Amino acid sequence: QHYLQYQLKRNISLFKADTFKDARDVLDAEMRLSAREGNVRIPKRAQQISIKDEKELWSKGILGSGNPKQLQQTIIFLMGIQCGLRAATEHKELLFGEKSQLKLNHKDGQEFLIYTETVSKNLVSSNQERNPKLLVSCLTQKKLKSAWFPFIKKYIRHRPPALFKGPFHLSYLQSPKDSVWYKNQPLGIHQIEKVTKDSMGRLGKNGFY
Repeated sequence: QHYLQYQLKRNISLFKADTFKDARDVLDAEMRLSAREGNVRIPKRAQQISIKDEKELWSKGILGSGNPKQLQQTIIFLMGIQCGLRAATEHKELLFGEKSQLKLNHKDGQEFLIYTETVSKNLVSSNQERNPKLLVSCLTQKKLKSAWFPFIKKYIRHRPPALFKGPFHLSYLQSPKDSVWYKNQPLGIHQIEKVTKDSMGRLGKNGFY
């Protein structure tokens, strides 16, 4: 379904179209059989990052904005909290430019950052549909402004100036020579997946968070 939708740009639903009903019936039967035989894997439950751990991430300089990698990991960490982006694919699909899921708006002298969720595996299934998530942050509130918006603004300043659209997360330069900290290429999904593990590992915690 992902391949049809995102790679081929085809508006075909394997979960709904009558054409694929027989295929769905066969899949359901195989899944029930597999469950009876005990072959269904129970998803590994992630541990929550505690407030104490989060404070340590900041106090020990694991999160911050002093270098390209640190700033990038901080952006991913904060957007996970502020926008509810839990899966690496959600971060990977974030765009920069006019088609971005993030929009800056002004009203009555206040700044608002609006995040609109795109259609994903969390939105459409064989049994249900729901509306995309919409999140609005008032950036003039001191708490939110200090929490994450300055990091996004700094990240944007350090992107390649000619790169007006494309993926939001970019691969970082190990030793930038000037104000450009990031390459003109997207950050790989495996690198995104490693952010939490790497950050918590530097605290000496190697569990699944």
